[in-house]
Amino acid sequence: MDKLYLLRHGESQANKDRIFAAKKIDPPLTEKGIEQIIMQSESLKNIKLSEIYASPLSRAKHSADIVNKYHNLDIITSSDLYEIDVGIIDGDDQNDPDKWEIYADIMNKWGLGLSHVSFPEGESLNDVRLRWESFLKNLDGTEGSVLIVGHCLLFMAFTWLFCENHERVLEKNYMGRGHITTISKDNDIFLIDEFDIKPGEFNP
Repeated sequence: MDKLYLLRHGESQANKDRIFAAKKIDPPLTEKGIEQIIMQSESLKNIKLSEIYASPLSRAKHSADIVNKYHNLDIITSSDLYEIDVGIIDGDDQNDPDKWEIYADIMNKWGLGLSHVSFPEGESLNDVRLRWESFLKNLDGTEGSVLIVGHCLLFMAFTWLFCENHERVLEKNYMGRGHITTISKDNDIFLIDEFDIKPGEFNP
């Protein structure tokens, strides 16, 4: 495998409304989100991709479909690429201070190395690690460059868990909507080449 391209889906209705969205709800892309991915697809169109993977959630699949206009590949959906399960706050308002406190508490604990701690009725960082390991195992032997279309917390966890040159504060590994990060692999080591590039600014 030459390179991984991590593409966060464009703005979804839940992003716009500031709603926690993991698996309980499946909001579509907004018009702005579609525009973000169209811009990013123009940047990606001349890259020779061997495979495109996407989360099964509609905001990721729609984003992958837009990019695939230039590549005409069979998009592979994987349950390993679902957004992190935030448990009891899934579908709730991020502006609710009690719900935000639950989210912030888990992020803080994960950043301190407490990977076994779970969102109430949701996933731990160790659970997410197992999903990523399962997904990456399926890439063994893949040649060329691979695009993965997914979610902000999922990608934040990937860079934190697997990339040696990640930001040293967990939430600074957060990618914006429609943004792209490029990852190279040197033997068994993943390295971030470019991080969190906005639509219209990625120049491969």
